[in-house]
Amino acid sequence: MDGPINIAGLQQFACEYGCTNKLESFEKVESHGKKVAVIGSGPAGLACATELAKKGFSVTVFEKENSAGGVPVQTIPSYRLPNAAISDAVNTAKQLGVNFVFGKTISGKDAVKNLLNDGYKACFVSTGLVTSTELPLFNGFQNVANAKSFLNTVKFGSKPNFNGKNVAVIGGGSVAMDAAITAKALGASNVYAVSLEALNELPADPEEIELARGAHVTFIPASQITEVVSEGKNISALKGVNITWAEAGNFSPANARPVAGTSFTIKADYVIQAIGSSAGAEIKELATGLKHKGRGTIAVSDAFATDVKGVFAGGDIVNGGASIAQAVGEGKKAAESIHRYLLGTEK
Repeated sequence: MDGPINIAGLQQFACEYGCTNKLESFEKVESHGKKVAVIGSGPAGLACATELAKKGFSVTVFEKENSAGGVPVQTIPSYRLPNAAISDAVNTAKQLGVNFVFGKTISGKDAVKNLLNDGYKACFVSTGLVTSTELPLFNGFQNVANAKSFLNTVKFGSKPNFNGKNVAVIGGGSVAMDAAITAKALGASNVYAVSLEALNELPADPEEIELARGAHVTFIPASQITEVVSEGKNISALKGVNITWAEAGNFSPANARPVAGTSFTIKADYVIQAIGSSAGAEIKELATGLKHKGRGTIAVSDAFATDVKGVFAGGDIVNGGASIAQAVGEGKKAAESIHRYLLGTEK
């Protein structure tokens, strides 16, 4: 096989094929009365809810937005994930009897334990990473946005006019590639993808990098922005320097070291930050005893169980941000664990 496996393409094909051919369409299963709450309706939450419904559980999905789908619906461009794929997944879940409560944020001290006290026998947390990381260097400027906000606005709101503009995207992951390709599609003359990582270290999938190359995105790898040139509250250019890692394999910004004599300047009419996300502050209050890892993610066992009895978690809130396929897989595995847990503890 020549070239990398097109994982994103395979995911899109599988979604489209499933929608067209109505794969995994099931009749509603008679409930055995045990209630399970799912917080978040992204890929992991939808997968967990659907699998549990197939097993006869009465499942309620709580979603803070007004529609299901999580990050894929809110930000991922349709060329990478067809909207029909998500709507089909939601329709399948509803067909199986899953109840969706939209516009409902589960937050506050011990909110998950309150759900358990209200009659839910288990809870699956799949809230995703909702808080975008932003660099203090760009605070206060008007022509800067985080990638999730930018992609959401382009997808559902008014599209900015980038004709003849220079756009700088900070980051080297999948979201950064989405933002860069989208900026090019909006007419930008030059789009720069500036990343701490070298080209062979970029966290984006190889096919996404190739898509960006095909869109004529200019990569500035192994580099760090150090200074903003501005006119009032508008950025006009960015200054930076090439970097090397003090410790090989440690891609933390704190591990970056400037390389002498490598300073550069790029024009920038708009800046998009795509340097990662973290869990919302409310996650730490959901349940006393819930253990956390870096960026506020939740620590779980191999069975996706947390240290709080009856509480499970999966998706980006656990893995820190991975593929849709991985999130779906974690949701399904968590459903199996919840099933075993309830069969073993509830007679």
